[in-house]
Amino acid sequence: MNSGMTQISHSPTASRLNSAWIGNGNLITHGLGGEAANNSNGRKNRNNALVTTMRDRSNNRKPLQKGRNLSIEAIQTVQALKRARATSSCPLEPALETTFRRLLKLDMIAVLRELIRQNQCYLALKVFEEIQEEYWYRPQISLYAELVSLLGSNGLLEEVELLFIKLKKEPCLEPDINGFNALLEILANFNLTGLAELLDAI
Repeated sequence: MNSGMTQISHSPTASRLNSAWIGNGNLITHGLGGEAANNSNGRKNRNNALVTTMRDRSNNRKPLQKGRNLSIEAIQTVQALKRARATSSCPLEPALETTFRRLLKLDMIAVLRELIRQNQCYLALKVFEEIQEEYWYRPQISLYAELVSLLGSNGLLEEVELLFIKLKKEPCLEPDINGFNALLEILANFNLTGLAELLDAI
């Protein structure tokens, strides 16, 4: 055996140490104490590697998308209504019954605003009518402004006038200066000055 290597005896303990030396690729100290120290270092290295891996995974998480507060139920409702609308053989009423009417108040409002955002005029009006039937419904000028903007941008001016008639019939309309100003601006943008003048009487 070369002089640069420590001679290892052929005892059972030495055989175990020799196997460990061959498997790990490192020459270890003779005796059980050296074997225990080597195993302990191996466990520490594995634990450190595990912690590092978990930290890297957490750093890869993407930030939440801002401005979207839709629950899973609300998302599924939007998808079901759009699917029913796109399929002529699938009427809208069952989709409303099995999805939208089972939602909580905040989810219903969220579904309405999401349909407005997705430019779904018919579905937005239908959902708004459903919301008006709820016991907790209170008219909000801001919701009317969003609907008027949706309909006006799609050239549905007759629907805007019908919606305005509903607005005038709303009982207990809460004062909302920002909402009224937004609605006035939207009506002016679509050259609906006649409706804007009627807004003063509401």
